[in-house]
Amino acid sequence: MSGATTDAPKAPEGTLDPTTFAVIFNAMSSCVAEMSLTFEYSAWSSIVTEARDFSCAVYDAAFPPNALCVLDGLPIFVNSQPVALEETAKFFGAEEICDGDIIVLNSPYYGGTHVGDLVVVCPVFSEGEHLFWAAATGHHMDIGSAWNTSVPVYAPDAFGEGLHIPPLKLEERGKLRRDVLNLFLENVRYHDFVEGDLMSQVGSVKTARKRLLELVDKWGADTPRQFSADIVAYADRRMRDEIATWPGGTYSGDAWIDSGGQGNENLRVARTMTVERTEVTLDLSGSDPQARAGVNSSWACCRNSATIPVLCCLDPDIPHNQGCHGHIRVVAPKGDACQRRVAGGDSGGGDRAR
Repeated sequence: MSGATTDAPKAPEGTLDPTTFAVIFNAMSSCVAEMSLTFEYSAWSSIVTEARDFSCAVYDAAFPPNALCVLDGLPIFVNSQPVALEETAKFFGAEEICDGDIIVLNSPYYGGTHVGDLVVVCPVFSEGEHLFWAAATGHHMDIGSAWNTSVPVYAPDAFGEGLHIPPLKLEERGKLRRDVLNLFLENVRYHDFVEGDLMSQVGSVKTARKRLLELVDKWGADTPRQFSADIVAYADRRMRDEIATWPGGTYSGDAWIDSGGQGNENLRVARTMTVERTEVTLDLSGSDPQARAGVNSSWACCRNSATIPVLCCLDPDIPHNQGCHGHIRVVAPKGDACQRRVAGGDSGGGDRAR
């Protein structure tokens, strides 16, 4: 037997070694798992506790934010959270996002899905530096529409669905804004249930904040920061290699919505997918115009509904962060009714009323 030893492979300069990378990744996974359990076990409504209509994730503080860990989440939630975080960061600006803030939003014009889904986010700071975002999205049973439901199919436009909340501070520098909380709760019917679920979301992101700060205390800020860069680069490399094996070309297909419920019938959803080298473009431009009914989509939902089938065709080990999403481009027409504002990005699409 030879007495010679073989040195373990070294990581490329500027990256974490594989062991440290795995330890940080599993620490992030544990953090998000605890977020989810906090939300599920402390919520009041069966929508969360039984149907588990919620999702939690952790992101870095880049612009746009990168998903560091997404665990056991609804795709339509976790893939729209980066849009909501980006809109939140743009709305407040770095100077107004502070340690101890808790921010809530549900507006489809600011990265929301539909107004019944509330996004609660928490910036995580260490020694004055914004390092992470913790985000929890959950479906609430009432949002103040004319009907006693958070999915009012009879609403003729997005504003009939209920209260629209742009990025709004529920807690500021660690102090609860009771005026903001009361404004929200006075606009819903099921006061106790909605407050219970909302406070569960707040507890979820605060749990993540605590665990992420423990991670920084142990490893310092530089290691998680390098992990963020490495996991994005890893996803980019894996995504690039996988799409390169797909046959290039343009593929088209149509789907139909039987009725929008307001006299609209046979609404066409057209999609053309182009695969070129390592990029995928999904074009919805041939779809029917926006309908006056609850069948239209916010930009966050549109982007994510288009990309989810592509992601389902990939190796599930590929992280769904900017490294992955950067290879998928979505193009969609803007709506023409109740248009309020246009989301950023290079998609060619904008927010649409409902």
